[in-house]
Amino acid sequence: MFIELDGAPEVIAFLDIASYNPDPPVDELPEVGEGVSGEVAFHDDRKRQIRVRVGAPFWNEDARRLSRAIDSADSRQINEATRDFVEKLTFATADEILTMLREILAEDWMALPPWARNLAYRLACLQRPDDPRLLREAAADLLCFGPDWDAFAEELKERAAELEQ
Repeated sequence: MFIELDGAPEVIAFLDIASYNPDPPVDELPEVGEGVSGEVAFHDDRKRQIRVRVGAPFWNEDARRLSRAIDSADSRQINEATRDFVEKLTFATADEILTMLREILAEDWMALPPWARNLAYRLACLQRPDDPRLLREAAADLLCFGPDWDAFAEELKERAAELEQ
């Protein structure tokens, strides 16, 4: 959904359904002309675009629900939590993904399973392939989970070093 910003008609603002999570929850989208309050989740100065998130970020609930479902070992809960987490992660910006990872892992370093962390870092790196800091952060995380990921981690570190030359 595209929105107009008072006083900045040249800016393209985008509010996607995955980012629409008002508190208190509502059953319907806002009507034309109805005001919403949100937070800028992404901006691109060159393209004059922003993305607005309304309400709590997805990781406040979905990432934590995934962790709780895995702890409970209830396959139905795991399937539902995984689906919801992946759906929200798929449409998240690199900044949203990194904020989620840093907040969740600061609370509990093992809160997310390796596959979820790998997917999150992969999606962030695809959005920012020329960010050496991000590539190193992703590589460091890969190295925490055994030799299966070491070759990929080394490739990320090499790419980061090339970018800084």
